[in-house]
Amino acid sequence: MLLPPQERSTTPVEWEQAWRGEEVPTFEATRVSKDGTTLMVAVSLSTIADESGRPTAVAAIARDVTEQKRAQTALAAAHAKAVETSQLKSQFVANMNHELRTPLNGVIGISRLLEDTALDHQQREYVHALRSSGEGLMAVVEAILDFSAIEAGNLTVAEAPMTCAR
Repeated sequence: MLLPPQERSTTPVEWEQAWRGEEVPTFEATRVSKDGTTLMVAVSLSTIADESGRPTAVAAIARDVTEQKRAQTALAAAHAKAVETSQLKSQFVANMNHELRTPLNGVIGISRLLEDTALDHQQREYVHALRSSGEGLMAVVEAILDFSAIEAGNLTVAEAPMTCAR
């Protein structure tokens, strides 16, 4: 493996540390293979000493981590995309909250007003079905919004008394 020009000024620092017998943590660097391919490698340096403990050589092991780095980059990009998608979904749900609740509250409110007028039995049943359907749909909208709040970590829990029916 060859040192690319941009690495030549920094790499000797680690080698000098190893030559002095200092511990050098594994570091990542760029290398060029015989065929000219640029690789990312994890380099480990170890001092080789004689019987008296005097450094005589430095051994280097370079492990190709190019694919690992590519995978990490792809994973980071996928994570960023997932976060962005989640934020867009949350914004959509928040917008739909207003867009659904406003007309639904209008339907429920008008149906309640209509129930207070003079209606025959069949009309009253229709208005009651309309109001019940609107309230049921509002409950579904509320459940979806609660689920989205749980998913986003924004659900607030309120303490309330509870009774037990026997």
